[in-house]
Amino acid sequence: MPNSFGGPPSKSPLLQAVRAKYFKVIIITDHMNYESFGGTGIKVSKLIYGTWYLPHEDGRTANGLFPVSRERSFAVIERAVELGINFFDTADVYRGIYDRTSKTPGFENIGLSEQILGEALKQYDRESTVLVTKVTGRTGDLPNDQGHNRKHIMKAVKDSLSRLKTDYIDIYLLHGPDASTKLENSIRSMNHLVDSGLILHYGVSNFPPEQVEEMFGICRHNGLEPPSAVQEPYNLIDRNFEIGMLKLVEKHNIGAMIYSPMAQGVLAGRYSTETGSVPRKSYDAMFAGKVQGLVDRGIVSKVAEVSRSSGTSMASVSLSWLMSKSRHIFPIVGATGIEQLEDSVASVDIKLSAEDLRKLEG
Repeated sequence: MPNSFGGPPSKSPLLQAVRAKYFKVIIITDHMNYESFGGTGIKVSKLIYGTWYLPHEDGRTANGLFPVSRERSFAVIERAVELGINFFDTADVYRGIYDRTSKTPGFENIGLSEQILGEALKQYDRESTVLVTKVTGRTGDLPNDQGHNRKHIMKAVKDSLSRLKTDYIDIYLLHGPDASTKLENSIRSMNHLVDSGLILHYGVSNFPPEQVEEMFGICRHNGLEPPSAVQEPYNLIDRNFEIGMLKLVEKHNIGAMIYSPMAQGVLAGRYSTETGSVPRKSYDAMFAGKVQGLVDRGIVSKVAEVSRSSGTSMASVSLSWLMSKSRHIFPIVGATGIEQLEDSVASVDIKLSAEDLRKLEG
């Protein structure tokens, strides 16, 4: 029995009975707010569960990494569903672990995050979920195993569909600019996937605002469907999103999926000595150095102060601030534990006071 049904939701009692028999349905809950994603009309949870870094095993590998735990990953994803999250983000190059130790790419774990997400969600009615994945990064040794050339895109989308155990992707993102492929060709390839029914919408990640604006111009001139989404970093430490991109998403009514909303946990207090969090030596040297540089910023103390005065967690304060910036913003939360996930979900019910916002931005 396939786990994907094409077309709009059916009112057929027979089809509804078949779905009820074979699949669980993600139910709208009091834990979550749902909004239309940009101009797509698709209703999504205000928070997105991201799979860049997944729960890991207790023991390390020979090169010091924590291997991904499928069992723990399934548990966190299922808890996300219980809390009302119906929006999930992944990419074909995500392995579920932070690995910057090798100078030569290895492809044995390419797509592992997609595989785990697909396996975890196969028990749910496909119409209950909204899936986002990406293409651009190198996925193999062949010359065309990267970029936006149509040969790679056609292979990559089919591989992602197989790993995700579905027959269509809701939002397919170009994971970064590709100077070797004409921008119009990239747009036409994505339009081809839409017309083929393999994806519903497309967007971009890590593109400069001027290039996204150029895409809209190309689409207007050629009668093509423009991008419906962007995915960019944005948080209280890194506010570059406000320079150009924020105005662009509001101008064109597109959804903004925000990654690193808590600066990789720094704004949640996970690496602060005063919160007693995991010491930086638990991570590889490159990541530890990056984190320590962020921890030393004064904004972390401001978030901690607002957290204490408002009786909410630092994670909730950081996410609530972010969602207050625009209705187009949908933060991606990556949780390696259920308690961490629940803490993030609590942010959707928190409204910071004007005084709190002034403290954070002052």
